[in-house]
Amino acid sequence: MSRAPAAIARAGAALLAGWLALGAPGAARGGEEDPGADGLWLHARVEPAEPWAGEAFSLVLEVEYDPTLLPARLVPTFRQPLDLALALEAPWLDGLAGAVALGPAPGAAVAPGAGGAPGGATLVLNARVVRAAASTAAVEGGRVTLRLARRYALRAPGRHPLAPPRVRYARATRFGEDVLFGRVPLDREDVERAGAAPVLRIRPLPPPPAGAAPVSAYVGALRLDARLEAGASEPAQGVRIRVAAEGDGDLAALEPFGAAAFPGFDLLGVAERPAERGRAWLYEVAPRAAADARLEALAVWVFDPRGAGAWREVASAPLDLRPPGPRGEGVGAPPGGPAPEAGAGRERGDRGEGPAPAVWLALGVLVLLLLGWGVRRGRRRAARRAARAHAARPTPARERLRAALARPDADLAPLLQAWIREWTHRDPGAPDTESALRARGLDAREAPRLLEVLRDLEARSFRPPREREAPDPDTRAFLRTIVDRSPPPA
Repeated sequence: MSRAPAAIARAGAALLAGWLALGAPGAARGGEEDPGADGLWLHARVEPAEPWAGEAFSLVLEVEYDPTLLPARLVPTFRQPLDLALALEAPWLDGLAGAVALGPAPGAAVAPGAGGAPGGATLVLNARVVRAAASTAAVEGGRVTLRLARRYALRAPGRHPLAPPRVRYARATRFGEDVLFGRVPLDREDVERAGAAPVLRIRPLPPPPAGAAPVSAYVGALRLDARLEAGASEPAQGVRIRVAAEGDGDLAALEPFGAAAFPGFDLLGVAERPAERGRAWLYEVAPRAAADARLEALAVWVFDPRGAGAWREVASAPLDLRPPGPRGEGVGAPPGGPAPEAGAGRERGDRGEGPAPAVWLALGVLVLLLLGWGVRRGRRRAARRAARAHAARPTPARERLRAALARPDADLAPLLQAWIREWTHRDPGAPDTESALRARGLDAREAPRLLEVLRDLEARSFRPPREREAPDPDTRAFLRTIVDRSPPPA
């Protein structure tokens, strides 16, 4: 009888193990890894699942977690406060070999503390702090989903292996209170986990229809718009046509139209022009015959991946090249009225009546322009003198950074961040910080190099202290030169 309790205990343990192996109630959902005790999942995928060669697609990394469990167990391991003390590694969000990046890498973080949905959360991705946006369905079944993504276009068909996403963090289930350090973990454990690698398969494009020309390498929805440039002359003298292209694909694959697209016209020149959206070109053409004043539609064949995918011809509307409105009417003569007699102006001047009103108007405009130019020049000179007089004015962040550059063991990342913020009135991670640095006097090479040095220093600060390397002498000399000749903040 004494052996019965032991046998019952062994049988119960075996049943419990089998129940857990088959899947207990509340276990992880199908296709997901077991989150253990932390309530954290990583999902990586491609959108759309199998893009065509040259089609724009997104590589997506989603961080799904239980907001009632994970944040309470995370142990801060970074000097900078974060909403979630997670270190993610997904190298394909920084770049993809052989692909064209159609959007920036996940952006720099703003001030932490926004928490989870709907504003997103700050965390570390590939050794830099970013803000992960909350997905449209931020909370589902008590879970929060954060999304990080980047768009690419890849022309090489086939399967392209990608690394699985990884996450590193420290966790604890018991915490205590310390007089100096506040909340401290009592059973800290360092965790490193990997999610499933996304599968990237690029489908080859089918051949275009027979006789289709011209054929473009562009893949995606496309819209063409052609219009006469403002201030165009008569067609016989040559006109300028602005052609704009907008679409959701890799617009860099579009080539400008050649002379064959303008039958009956001579193509005098073409140049690309800035555009708010998409791309734009300016064409100058002249008709070979005086009667030709109409340009037929400009058309190109592209592959449209929507639906089952098919080659389609995209065309602009036909264009009338004759400028609108009457031309050649004399100044000062109403339409249909008598023209002024020849030599009337000379006769009025000979009678001593003085210059015509148009002459006085032109002289007045010239005087005003000269006065405005003189005022602006004087203001610029005064501003330059004031800047030279106050260039050496000390500022707190500038002086702290200058002093730290003389110490080999100084942590330069937070000091450089504070100085850039003080000097440009911009957050170092803002998209317009580089243009603000150039406006403060840095040239086209110095501004991006300064931001690159900052990112390198930030990445070093996330490493363990024994693995950190001091900046090389060239970097220190570059920073010292920039700081010494920088004018004070405006």
